[in-house]
Amino acid sequence: MFINSFLLQSQTNQHIITGISIGVIVLLFLVAIVIYFVFTYQKKQQLNQIVSLKMQETFQQELIITRAEVKEQTLQTIAGDLHDNIGQLLSLTKATLSSIDFIDTNKSTRKLNTSIELVNTSIKELRHLSKLYHAESLLENGLFSAIEQEVDHLKKQISLL
Repeated sequence: MFINSFLLQSQTNQHIITGISIGVIVLLFLVAIVIYFVFTYQKKQQLNQIVSLKMQETFQQELIITRAEVKEQTLQTIAGDLHDNIGQLLSLTKATLSSIDFIDTNKSTRKLNTSIELVNTSIKELRHLSKLYHAESLLENGLFSAIEQEVDHLKKQISLL
């Protein structure tokens, strides 16, 4: 009976040890799975950060390119306006002034008046173009910078008086 009880207890201990061993193996397996998922998650996070940084860099480069294109287009518009509007007005003024015959005072007076009107129109066109460019500058540099420029301009005007 003692031997039976000892064998029975020995088998029970083996079952307990087997159960504990299986439990430890399962626990180690679960820990390994958790560690694998943590590392995988961290790698994905790092990749997402790298992709995000690359996207930000690409956006910044595209923004710089777009700004340069807008500047170039603005300068082309200004050059075209200078050539097409103001340049032609001034050429016409020059031609009108060149054709003045000082002997015929009536005709000379009309040509001088026409020239004065053309110069006034040229000045208006130039002011209009300047305002357009100033608006572009305001959008690009911001309101604070534009106010500083205006204050400096006013100081210079006052100092001339």
